Amino acid sequence: MSAQEETLTLRPPSGDTLPDLLREAGAAARAGDRDEAERLYRRAVERAPENPEAWLGLGTVLADPEQKAACFRRVLELDPQNADARASLERLRACLPAEEPKALYCAFHPQVQTVLRCSQCGRPICVRCAHPFPVGQLCPLCVGSRRPLLYQAGLPHLLASGMATLAAATLLGLPAAYLARTGLGLLLAILGGPFAGSLLSQAALWAGKRRRGPAVQAAVVLATLAGTCLGALPFFLPYGLGHLGEGTLNLLLYAALAAASAAAWLR
Repeated sequence: MSAQEETLTLRPPSGDTLPDLLREAGAAARAGDRDEAERLYRRAVERAPENPEAWLGLGTVLADPEQKAACFRRVLELDPQNADARASLERLRACLPAEEPKALYCAFHPQVQTVLRCSQCGRPICVRCAHPFPVGQLCPLCVGSRRPLLYQAGLPHLLASGMATLAAATLLGLPAAYLARTGLGLLLAILGGPFAGSLLSQAALWAGKRRRGPAVQAAVVLATLAGTCLGALPFFLPYGLGHLGEGTLNLLLYAALAAASAAAWLR
């Protein structure tokens, strides 16, 4: 074999080199033959996977938007400064339909679907959990964190306030039950009830570390009523059930006014 024949044998066939493939693929694309252009660009990509021009051309002639986007992203991986790939990818993203948002379910009621989120922490919340604030809708946890410390009463505070009120109401119930059976029982109930309530509220604040609010109010009201009944037992039990009517209404009025006054002081 001569040297010329050996050179022809080693040389790739015409149209099979990378420049030839890119040139022929570009010509096919300009002529409108997308199938032929895609076939040639795919051969170019197989021959030179690291060639950004081949990937850019393939992305240009593909019909599937997802495949086109994948080709343009591959170009940017190989050549981050490629303006054509970046512009093509941006145009493609603008044409693609927006992804449907995933269904959100309330963080506190998992069975309730919602579109609301807490403005502070971002938790999904339903209308039952949403608390309107100037900054937006807040979830119960964020509302609690914004509540002043004096209104953050836990179980230890409630127990301390309740026990202190129960003890004080029992002590005050002794003279109240005695005076309720006298002729001035009604007047003393009207005047003494609010005064006793203020004393009971101070006992609750002292024992509960100054905590106040609806929960503390409820605990103090129950303790006031229970303590008044306990304090009145020595004056009513010895006489039997038949004598309950003597001063009972006055004592009940005293207990109601004391409980209402204590609750008002603990707002």
